[in-house]
Amino acid sequence: MKPPLASKLLFNFKMKPVPRPLSIDISARTIVRMLAAAFLVYLAFKLFPVIVMLFFSILVAVAFEPVLRYLQRVMSRRAAVFLMALLLGTALCLLVFVIFPPLIEQVQKVIDKIPTYIKWMMEGHSPRSLIHRLGTRILGPESIPDLSTSVSQIMTIGQYAIGTISSLGLFFAFTIYLMLDGHRTYRWLMPYFSVETRFKVEETLAEVSHIVPAYVLGQTIASLVCGTYVFVLLTLTGVPSALMLAALAAVLAVLPYIGFYISLVPILMFALIVSPQTLATVAFFYGLYHLFEGYILLPKIYSQHLRLSGFIVLLSIVVGMTLMGVLGAIALLPIAAAYPVIERIWLAPYLRKAVIPTHSRMDSENDVHPML
Repeated sequence: MKPPLASKLLFNFKMKPVPRPLSIDISARTIVRMLAAAFLVYLAFKLFPVIVMLFFSILVAVAFEPVLRYLQRVMSRRAAVFLMALLLGTALCLLVFVIFPPLIEQVQKVIDKIPTYIKWMMEGHSPRSLIHRLGTRILGPESIPDLSTSVSQIMTIGQYAIGTISSLGLFFAFTIYLMLDGHRTYRWLMPYFSVETRFKVEETLAEVSHIVPAYVLGQTIASLVCGTYVFVLLTLTGVPSALMLAALAAVLAVLPYIGFYISLVPILMFALIVSPQTLATVAFFYGLYHLFEGYILLPKIYSQHLRLSGFIVLLSIVVGMTLMGVLGAIALLPIAAAYPVIERIWLAPYLRKAVIPTHSRMDSENDVHPML
């Protein structure tokens, strides 16, 4: 007997599930953690200049650690640190009172004469027609601004000098305290880590303590050689603001590949102010130094202390300059120098088995290409 129609309809009827409101339960502990993380990010952002200064202080302290250990053979560590502080203080005073005043004076003169230089190149004595056509097409015939007034409104040389001297003094104090009390601070921090992490940290520091000082010393030598060469070259050829341009070249010499090309532009512009013949002379002899630096000096440094491909070095520089400018590039290069140690000690469990042996074999081949 067939069931009634009403019973069949009731049997086939399916109730639709009632949608429940979506709710996310967050515990108070999670909220506290999120707020703490946000506060730490805010704190890191506010203290970022101090963190950068502390990083470079650690770098310098690690670089001078072999010297301190050598001095400790004949004197106590406090006496060795005092002697090192005396030497660094003398160098700092020499920098502030002997090099900075003429350097600041030259920068001020350059700022004041920028409109004159632009007008000179637009109307003047060198590739006249080409420069005039390009300048009037890009800037327009009446669009040369009075740059000296705008620059003086943004920042005065005196304020910049005071800020620079204060930063150097704080950097000097950080470095001395790290030399004197760095080991105690290290022992105080170690109990926060597990035993396995402590072993990794100790092994990393033991190897990096040999790499970083040698690398910093090599880069310092390269910068001093470059700055001295540029100063002598520009002085002999009569290029104005030789000290300023030499200081710029010395700072940018720590940037492989691109430092030379960045410093080349202002050097050639100032050489062009003198004469086209001076421009050709400076370009030729500065190019000769670049060949010496690329084929002899830098490969000698990097073959021993920076066993990375040229692409990785260039990428580190670009990333550092994008994040923090020249200081960022300088900060990332020592990290790149220490990367093989970090890779072997910290990253080995997460990499394929062939990665570490392959990189070690490539390091032993000591194959370093010219830094051009």
